[in-house]
Amino acid sequence: AAGSAAVVNVSISLNAIDFAPSALRFDFYAAPAIAHFFPTGGPARGGSFVQFTGAEFLPDLKGASEPRCRFGELATVAASVGTDAVMACRTPAADAPSTVALEVSLNAQQFTAAGQTFVTYLEPSVSALSPPQGPTGGGTRVVVSGGSFGLPARTSDFRCRFGTAEVVATYLNDTALACTTTPLPAGDYCVEVSLNNQDFTS
Repeated sequence: AAGSAAVVNVSISLNAIDFAPSALRFDFYAAPAIAHFFPTGGPARGGSFVQFTGAEFLPDLKGASEPRCRFGELATVAASVGTDAVMACRTPAADAPSTVALEVSLNAQQFTAAGQTFVTYLEPSVSALSPPQGPTGGGTRVVVSGGSFGLPARTSDFRCRFGTAEVVATYLNDTALACTTTPLPAGDYCVEVSLNNQDFTS
């Protein structure tokens, strides 16, 4: 169901006594609240799709809503509201890895103050696989070597992708991840990794 909102008439006066009649309306709504968002981090190049769950994202407004996400000092970007409990936006680009406050607004002015943070990180890279082959039945433990795999534990959600098949990866160190192959038909597959279970190397 849509969130709660109240509508009042708006009038103006030049002498604080006589008010001009007006057809303008102003909506008062319950403040939105963030319960959870995913992912909690993304590459500094931007473009990660962040989805929020919470409440009061879709009040019954008579006027147009202006949903926004604010990534600290990086940028404020337009957001889309799916339901009263779901909102989403794309991350802006950052000049360098950083941790920024992440809040949302329905009027592009008053933002939540939930104290949530979003981490931007260097783009990881893949340089070698050991071993570089395995049987079609899967079960091969592959160590993926590369760079920039280190992330705060709260943010990391490591994955390997063999072609289009994704599996969970284990962090070994800043230059190595390990994952186990899933059954696949015989063939050559590109192997990519993700640090946030969304944005993969390419």
